[in-house]
Amino acid sequence: MTSAEPSLSKRPYVIYRDNLGCGFWSNFSCVLQGLDHAEQAGLIPVVDMERYPTRYHEDDDWLGTRNAWEYFFEQPAGLSLNDALLLDPTDNQGCTVGRFLSIHLVAPSDELTRRARKLLKKYIRIKPHVMAIADAVMAPGVHENTLGVHVRGTDMRGGQAILHAVSSTPATYLDQAAQLDRARAFSKIFLASDERETVEMFQQHFGSRLITNDCHRTSAGDVPSEGYEWLFRPQRERHRYLLGLEVLVDALLLSRCGHMLCGISNVSQSAIYFSDEGQTVHAVPPIWQIPEYMGPSLGRDFVTTIAHPTNPPSAHALATQLEEMRRLLEASENARSEARVERDVLHGRLVKALLENGEFNGRLAEANCSLKIARKEIAALEKQTQKNSAMIALLQRRVLALVNGWTWLGWRLMPWTKPSWRHNPLLKDATD
Repeated sequence: MTSAEPSLSKRPYVIYRDNLGCGFWSNFSCVLQGLDHAEQAGLIPVVDMERYPTRYHEDDDWLGTRNAWEYFFEQPAGLSLNDALLLDPTDNQGCTVGRFLSIHLVAPSDELTRRARKLLKKYIRIKPHVMAIADAVMAPGVHENTLGVHVRGTDMRGGQAILHAVSSTPATYLDQAAQLDRARAFSKIFLASDERETVEMFQQHFGSRLITNDCHRTSAGDVPSEGYEWLFRPQRERHRYLLGLEVLVDALLLSRCGHMLCGISNVSQSAIYFSDEGQTVHAVPPIWQIPEYMGPSLGRDFVTTIAHPTNPPSAHALATQLEEMRRLLEASENARSEARVERDVLHGRLVKALLENGEFNGRLAEANCSLKIARKEIAALEKQTQKNSAMIALLQRRVLALVNGWTWLGWRLMPWTKPSWRHNPLLKDATD
């Protein structure tokens, strides 16, 4: 794909995402949103995954750059980040909202797809080594007789990710793929999945016709109950880079399939953007959608808006869906039970704290009362001290007056010469 030549008369527009971002194609959607804005505003887009690293960022220079975007893509308009920063750039402020940043109901609208394909054609240039890997698996172009299947498993089946759809079971995907295959007799089936068990299931059914990209996969039972960091913990050399490379190649290969079977995912959504009008998309509706932790249920309204599958699911597929719903219900009930236990513990702590607070308030009241008494006593002592000080001062003046009187009389009566230190009385004019 080609890019527009940068015009230095235009201001650079730096596109980035805060907080390491999320999945590869979620980050790509952020870039796509930025490209859309840059073109409409007449700006030069530049992607910054160097100062704002992603989860796919290596700790050192890799492939000649520290900008993770440049592991896989050229800069959109040919302007480097370093050059852009010298030209008083503006930026997207880490924006994570917009029409390209929403998960759509299996397939985005025709209008949004046309816009995305236009932006990709103008700005997205994939690095040659990435294209070589994809070309070795499947030649460029849309292959009408190939079915692409994307099965998003692992944490998306456990109901852990808030505001994300819970994927259908792998058995449901296999059921739908088998029905499409019986109707069209595909020569190849390409499977993109992050679960080992799913690949084994498809391999048993399709045999040598199944194509997969050699990549990192996880067993469904090995996924931790919470969090997203487990996937990015180092498990091989250049693990984070390879995760990005593999999911990019998966989406490129899905885009080359004449038919694509998928649920709701940024991977399949991006594959649609990279494909063309010759591709037919078949929906596999998700089971549910997980609400925010403190939000109301979204699942019932959500599933009613999802497109129905191309073929009715088999009894076996429905049974696996029911079992999955039971598993999710069990997890929800266990979470509710744990929450209630935690609530009781917190309630006990609150009662104890209130009792301790009551005791403290009682002691504080006693201390305040004692403080008031002490203040009164101190005030009385200060008043008595003032009286005593006044009396002492009066006595001092009377003593000095008496001494001075006797001294003056002695000067008058005694004929001897007075010492030099007694030239004058202490207080000659002192009276009472």
